Amino acid sequence: MDFRPLLLGLLLWCPALLANTEATMDEINTLLYQYPQQANEQLIQLEQTLAQAPADEQTQLRLSALKCFTLLELGEFQAAINLAQWGDANAKKLGHEQARPYFQSCLADGYSGFDDLEHAMPLLDSAISLARHHQQPQALVTALRLRGQLDTDNENYGSAIEDLRLALDAYDDVPSQRQHWTWPPKPYLLAAMGNLLYASGDLTRGLEYNQQGLEDDTAKGKIRQVLLINSARAALTLKNYNLSASLLKQAKQLLPEIKSAKDLATSYATIASIELELGDIGNAQDMLRLALNTFDHENNSLNAMRVHRLLAKSYLMQGQQKQARAELETVIKITEDKERYNELDIALTMLAQTYADAGDFKSAYALSQRAATAAAKANTSTNAARILQYKARLAQQSTANTQAELIEEDLQQKYRFNWLYATMLMLTLILVAVALALFVRSGRPQTAPQNAVSDKAQTGMERLENAMQHAKRGNYPLSVLLLEVSGATESQLEQLRSRLEQSLRETDAIVALGAEDWLVLLPYTSNKGLERVMAQLSPLLHTGTRAIGHASLQQFDSCASLLKRASCRGLSQSSLA
Repeated sequence: MDFRPLLLGLLLWCPALLANTEATMDEINTLLYQYPQQANEQLIQLEQTLAQAPADEQTQLRLSALKCFTLLELGEFQAAINLAQWGDANAKKLGHEQARPYFQSCLADGYSGFDDLEHAMPLLDSAISLARHHQQPQALVTALRLRGQLDTDNENYGSAIEDLRLALDAYDDVPSQRQHWTWPPKPYLLAAMGNLLYASGDLTRGLEYNQQGLEDDTAKGKIRQVLLINSARAALTLKNYNLSASLLKQAKQLLPEIKSAKDLATSYATIASIELELGDIGNAQDMLRLALNTFDHENNSLNAMRVHRLLAKSYLMQGQQKQARAELETVIKITEDKERYNELDIALTMLAQTYADAGDFKSAYALSQRAATAAAKANTSTNAARILQYKARLAQQSTANTQAELIEEDLQQKYRFNWLYATMLMLTLILVAVALALFVRSGRPQTAPQNAVSDKAQTGMERLENAMQHAKRGNYPLSVLLLEVSGATESQLEQLRSRLEQSLRETDAIVALGAEDWLVLLPYTSNKGLERVMAQLSPLLHTGTRAIGHASLQQFDSCASLLKRASCRGLSQSSLA
C-alpha cells in the first residue's frame, strides 16, 4: 500500500487545523467577556477536537489560559485559582516563560474575587514585570487593567490612573503581538477608566469614557451591559434622570442575553441598586429577591450579603425599621464570619443610624464604636496588602540587580582570562596602524588635522535612541518635550539653549531634530515631573518659540512611536488625558 498520498494529506491538513484552532481561540477570547457561558461551551468543543488531534504545548497552554479567564467571568473563582496555579507551574516546567504572566493575572483575579489583596497585588506586579521582560503587550494590558481596577476599589487613584493610561497606550500593540494568548476587549479598559473617573469625582469624563466604550464593535452582551450600567450610575449622579433611566432600560433589555445564573443575579442586583436611587423601590426589591435566591442556592455568601444590605436600604427608604435591622443583622453575621471588615463597617454604621433615628443613642453609640474598630481593621488589612506589594517590587528589583551583577562578574572573568591575548592583539594593531600612517604620510602632503568626534556629532535621533535603550535597561522613566524654535536668529538660539540648560539638570539634554525643532530629553522624569518641568521652562521661551508636545516612554515604544505620541499630545491636554 502506498502511504505517500496519506502522508501528503496529513501534511496539508495539520497546518490548516492549527490555523483554524488559532482563529477559533481568538474568537473565544472576545466571546468570554461578552457571553462567558457560550465561550465555555465552545472551549469544551475545542478540547474534544484537540483530544483527537493533539496540539502543541503552546496551543494547550493558551487553551488553559482562555479557560481560566472564562471561569473568572462565570464567577468560578476557586476553580480559576486552581487552574491558574497549574498553568503557571506547567508553563515554567515546559520553558514557556512568556505564558506565565497570563496565568499569574488570572490567579490574581481569582484571589481578588475573595478580596485577598495580599496575594493578588504581588502577583500582578510579577505579571507586569514578566510581560515587559518577554515583550507581551497582551499580558501587560491584562495585568494593568486589573491592578488599576483594584487600586480604584481601594481609592488609590494616583496609581490607578497611571496603570490604566499605560494599558490604553499599550493596547495599540496588542493586535501586532506575534503569538496571541488572551487579552480583554478595549471597552473593558474604557469601562475601568470611566469607573475610576467616576469614583474620583470626574463624573462627566467618566461618562464620556463609558460612552466611548459603547461605540466599540466588541461592546456586546455582558460588556455592553456593564458599560450601560456604569453610564446610568454616572448620569444619575449628574442628576440627568431621563438619561439614567434610558440607559438602565437598555441594560435591562440585555438581560435575556445573559445565560449564566450568577451573571444574571449580579445584573439584577446592580440594576436594582440604581433603581433604588431612581425611586422605583418595589421593582428593585423584586429584582433583589431574585438575585438573593440564586446566591443562596449557590452558597455565594459574599454576594448574598451585599443583596441583604441593599434590601435593608430599600426598607429604610420605606420607613420599615424592623425589616431593615433584620437584614443588617444578617449582613453583620456574614461579614464577621468572613472577616470582611470594610463591609462590616458599612453595615454597623447603617444599623447605628437606625437606632439614632429611633432615639436609642446608647445602642447607636455602641454600634458606632464597633464600626470604628472594623474600619481600623479594614485599613490595617489594606495597608498590609500594600506593604507586601512594595516588598515584592523590592524583591524583583533586587533579583534583577543580582542577575546583572552575576552577568557582569562572568564577563569580567572572561575578560581577565583573555587579557593577554587582547593586549598582544592590540599592540600588533597599533604597530600596523603606526607603520601604515607613516607610509601614507611619507607619500602625501600633510593636511590639517580633523576635529575629534564627540557625543555632539551624534544626531538627535541617535541621542534619543540611546536614551530610550538606557531607560528600558535601567527600568526608569524617560520623558521628552518637543520645542519649535522657528524664526529665531543664531544668537537668540544660543541664548535660549543657555537659559534652558541652566534650568535643567545635568542628566537632561537638548538635541536638535531639525532646523526648527528641539527635543528635550528628561531621564528619570515621570508624567508628574514632566508637568513641573514644562511649568518651569515656559517663562524662558521667547516669541517665536513654543512647546508643541510631550510624551513619556512606554516599554514597547520606538523612536517613531514616542515622537508621534509627543506630537499628538499637545500641552493643552489635562494630566488625565
